[in-house]
Amino acid sequence: EIQDLADTGITTASDAIAVISAYDGTNTAPAVQQYADAGVTGVTDGNLAAVNAAVANQLAGTTAQIQALANTGITLV
Repeated sequence: EIQDLADTGITTASDAIAVISAYDGTNTAPAVQQYADAGVTGVTDGNLAAVNAAVANQLAGTTAQIQALANTGITLV
């Protein structure tokens, strides 16, 4: 059971990172929950647009890369 929970968590995080990484500014924008699922902190409804603008068309294939980009968007708000 523990392994199943771990696998589910890894899959959820990987799926969220894939959505965020694929965001190019014109397709469906990532949601606050997807950032949370990816392990990114500080993203709220109030700064989501700025964070999405910061990650659009950028190298964002890891939690650390997404967090660094998100921090830029968070700082702008």
